Amino acid sequence: MELAKHRNKIILLVIQNAALLTIGAILVIGFWYHSNFYNIYFPILVLGGAVIIVLMIITISLMRKGHDIIDGSKGFILLDPGDKEKVLDGLKTQAMFRGQTDDYKKGRTYHAKVNITSKKHFAKLYVKAVKISKLGEVKEHGAIKMGYKDMKELKADWKTRFGSFEKDQDVTIVDFEILGE
Repeated sequence: MELAKHRNKIILLVIQNAALLTIGAILVIGFWYHSNFYNIYFPILVLGGAVIIVLMIITISLMRKGHDIIDGSKGFILLDPGDKEKVLDGLKTQAMFRGQTDDYKKGRTYHAKVNITSKKHFAKLYVKAVKISKLGEVKEHGAIKMGYKDMKELKADWKTRFGSFEKDQDVTIVDFEILGE
């Protein structure tokens, strides 16, 4: 699983290094065989190479900070501030979002945040499963996985946040496990 988690990052670095090697080969061949190479192609290749090197440096620095570079998702899961301690204590292992969303993918790692504008996250969450369901299909054990005492508490919280608890409303349920901070 460790190699699979870093697969996209490795692919990105291989592509960037292959591009740099290609530019280097073009420069050597151009200098060796073409007399007008200095005037026409050299400035274009130097500029292109500089752009690729800058992108590579940015990518490596982001990866060191824990960002997922190639990821079709948002990169974080936004939770309510009251859920932070529940997640950290292992009492909340499921999140439910209104509507159908494909923002979260099984097998990916996301940063858990309580504020959308915050640059800091409080945990890394590994998504074990994503399921589209109806709000009325959520059972007692699901409410407990979401950090509620029972279904009654979940319904009251849902009504407070969204105005009503409509059983036929679509929801996205995300099962996760905490990987650390």
